[in-house]
Amino acid sequence: MRKGKKNPEKKFERELIYNRMYAKPGKNKLILILDHLKRSYNIGKIFRTAEVFSLHEIHLIGTKDFDPYPAKGALKRVKCHFFKSLQESLEKLKSEGYQIFIFDTHTDQYLESVEFPEKTALLFGNEEFGPMLEGIDVSELKKIKIRQYGEIESLNVSIAASIGAYEYLRQHSIMS
Repeated sequence: MRKGKKNPEKKFERELIYNRMYAKPGKNKLILILDHLKRSYNIGKIFRTAEVFSLHEIHLIGTKDFDPYPAKGALKRVKCHFFKSLQESLEKLKSEGYQIFIFDTHTDQYLESVEFPEKTALLFGNEEFGPMLEGIDVSELKKIKIRQYGEIESLNVSIAASIGAYEYLRQHSIMS
């Protein structure tokens, strides 16, 4: 966990208990799926985005804990579910009528050209290797990407999650 902070593991456990007791789904039906993200900074930052935008919930795949300090308390308020596999999360979402979009730099479908249904889930994979799609029917996942103008292939995952959430809210926000 993060250096310089006292007992991040204890802080995570305390905030997770609070999450399980008091966190409620956000007002917007967007769900973020975080598949095997690294435990350090990005997960906490994505929780901050989810709290600020009142997103429905976050699904954490293959992650048992993470550094709660970058979340700035959002772990206490954003409903989250932990899954051992991506398949478990996707089955739950499909049964609830969610359409799942995966960020993929190799598609021609840009984020701003997609009309998101009210029940949308955005899938983000590991910062280095992408999502773990073994055994997943990828034909059910809609591929999208963020338009970029520089030479670097992709954005930081927490930034990509914020941009994806913002585009969803631009289309559906009940907060306007």
